[in-house]
Amino acid sequence: ELWWRFTPYVSAYGDIGVSPYDGNLRRVNGVITLRDRRNDVLQVEYHNTKNRINAENDINGINLTGRLKTINPLYLHGSLRYNLKGSVWVDKLVGLEYQAQCWSMGVVVEDKGASTTSFNTSELTVQVYFNLLGIGDVGNRPGPMSF
Repeated sequence: ELWWRFTPYVSAYGDIGVSPYDGNLRRVNGVITLRDRRNDVLQVEYHNTKNRINAENDINGINLTGRLKTINPLYLHGSLRYNLKGSVWVDKLVGLEYQAQCWSMGVVVEDKGASTTSFNTSELTVQVYFNLLGIGDVGNRPGPMSF
């Protein structure tokens, strides 16, 4: 596992895993995060994990995540997950969040690809969430807003 902080605006993380049973490389992960002075964020992730028992459960994918401050206090955010192994979009997410001084609320639209559902069909969901700073939240705050 290795963490790099090149500047306050550029950081990276990487890890590898080697199987103690056969000495083969089983996991390679890498993340690069770019920020600006407004705290806009772009994150690129690569994940490659090999399952020792069942190759069907192997992971080989790329994730793109971002957050953009539009006008104070409104944020636009989104993420894309792509499965390189199956050449399919796993999911796409786009959302909008309003952040006040001690609370925030947002709406998220997520399109889950056919490869993630048990019935092999895509699924479109809309979520609304509300967060009180330091107290808790109602609904699930999506990953792009947790930077």
